[in-house]
Amino acid sequence: MFCNQIFAFDQNGVQVIRVTDINNELVTGAKVEIPGTNYVYYTNIKGECYIPSNILRQYNLVSIHSISYKSLNINTKDISSKVILEFR
Repeated sequence: MFCNQIFAFDQNGVQVIRVTDINNELVTGAKVEIPGTNYVYYTNIKGECYIPSNILRQYNLVSIHSISYKSLNINTKDISSKVILEFR
């Protein structure tokens, strides 16, 4: 079982989401999407992805998918919370 921390902050109309594991290691290449839309983002080498804030305000859910982890759905209001992930 791994702990996944997701930190988000709004910087000039862009929501930055950083995905790390329990060892504070960055999760690179994680797919961050808004279900039911064509909005799909990927974390970069720093474990971050950038989503326009106005898009996040329109939807309630974000899904995160990464190899070796189970998929995760997070309410957009809870994006800065700590989430537990399990290996597949």
